[in-house]
Amino acid sequence: MVRYLLYFTLMLAAGVLLSGCRLELTNKEDDIKVNSSTDYASGTFQAEVALLDSFRQPSSLFNSTEVITLEYRLTNLTSRDIKITFSSGQRMSSVVTENDEVRLNIDALFVYTQAISDVVIAANQTKIFSLNFNADLLGAGSYQLKAGASLRDIHPEFLINNSNQFIASASFNVQE
Repeated sequence: MVRYLLYFTLMLAAGVLLSGCRLELTNKEDDIKVNSSTDYASGTFQAEVALLDSFRQPSSLFNSTEVITLEYRLTNLTSRDIKITFSSGQRMSSVVTENDEVRLNIDALFVYTQAISDVVIAANQTKIFSLNFNADLLGAGSYQLKAGASLRDIHPEFLINNSNQFIASASFNVQE
């Protein structure tokens, strides 16, 4: 019994000591780095968005009862493979505006795992990231969608007022 109590005490002490430790990334070559849009030279990527209707066909007009599929396409314009490191399972950030006012922050509809992960986009190839959202979240109207790769510096507020090689936009309408 005393041996188990001693073992338990040592394990508890080790746990307390280790809980004070944290992983700190340095600037070594083998460290994982979560990328930002400024880490890539202009002209490295081309971003496009497509909005698909319930039949998975490109459209700019949706009924309020439809599920809209947002496809964000990121093309590597170089002759070499490029690795992008994301800080979570989120691959794109997107927002819907009407008359320059945010009507829907699509990012807020989802929960993402906080885990660093890499996506490799092969030379001269396109990676497609997609998600679905319901048109009834918007109601009838004319909207502008902006989407960008979910890099360290790209978030809904950034999308509204900025543009770069990672950001693309599309206009669409929802009818009752």
